[in-house]
Amino acid sequence: MIGRLILLVGALMATLEAASAEEPRASDIFDINTALMETTFQITGPTKVQGEVTSGTVFLLGKVKEDKSSAYYVMISAAHVFEGIHGPIGTINFRWMKDDGSYATAPHQIRLREGDKPLYVKHPEVDVAALYVTMPKAFKHRLLPFDLLATDERLKQYEVHPGDELLCLGYPLFASGDYGYPILRSGKIASYRAEQATQKFALRFPCVQGQ
Repeated sequence: MIGRLILLVGALMATLEAASAEEPRASDIFDINTALMETTFQITGPTKVQGEVTSGTVFLLGKVKEDKSSAYYVMISAAHVFEGIHGPIGTINFRWMKDDGSYATAPHQIRLREGDKPLYVKHPEVDVAALYVTMPKAFKHRLLPFDLLATDERLKQYEVHPGDELLCLGYPLFASGDYGYPILRSGKIASYRAEQATQKFALRFPCVQGQ
């Protein structure tokens, strides 16, 4: 499970921006839940056990290039998700909207390793990993920036505390919505915030493989 802290801060900012606009259209209002739905995918791959398949949840953030011309795709997941896929390739169920407004899906390969060398970077202390990826040209959704990730300072500013409800996207037990969209679930913060709350916290909700 990824304790997804893109969070609250982004949702609050979006709410404030929407409130200040004059009669905005629904399509003009940035909604973080919708944005995360569009940039979250299920990744699958073989395990070391012959014939067995594992799955997990990945999501994309955008890292702006130095010349500001565009952004890199950065795929983030729990480190154990990437580590649990045996071999060089994981596969996401990519989806896109066609010109006629209907949706389509197709497998898209993500290279996780060159030989035995991981291409992803793993956090030294917590279960998080990230890697640069390429996406099909049909992917045209807005990428969320890294500054939407919560910091300890922001958690203090917004007084995030035990009992607050968080939303979490994933694919519990391989389940998904139409066209491979993730399932939105919720849970409450179940641990007291320490000095480094973004390192580890407990989220109380049923956690199963694929979440």
